[in-house]
Amino acid sequence: MTKPGATVALSSTIPVQGQAFIPNATVTVRYYLGSTLKATKTVTVSCDGTFATSFAAGSLLGSGKITASDGTRSATKSFTIVL
Repeated sequence: MTKPGATVALSSTIPVQGQAFIPNATVTVRYYLGSTLKATKTVTVSCDGTFATSFAAGSLLGSGKITASDGTRSATKSFTIVL
């Protein structure tokens, strides 16, 4: 995944961009804050193997993680929510 970056501002939007996934596949994208699952989205991969979505960061500081999987390929991106 190319986004999110290393830090995300509190109460902002967390952009999520993935690449090298199976074209036209369905990807399950999950947002965790610490070990708590905060949200899940399902998106369709474009014909070039990319996808994009976003999550609301919320109002808590801490370590976050985005995971994405199409059942064959997967990716994880960690970040910190800061003021």
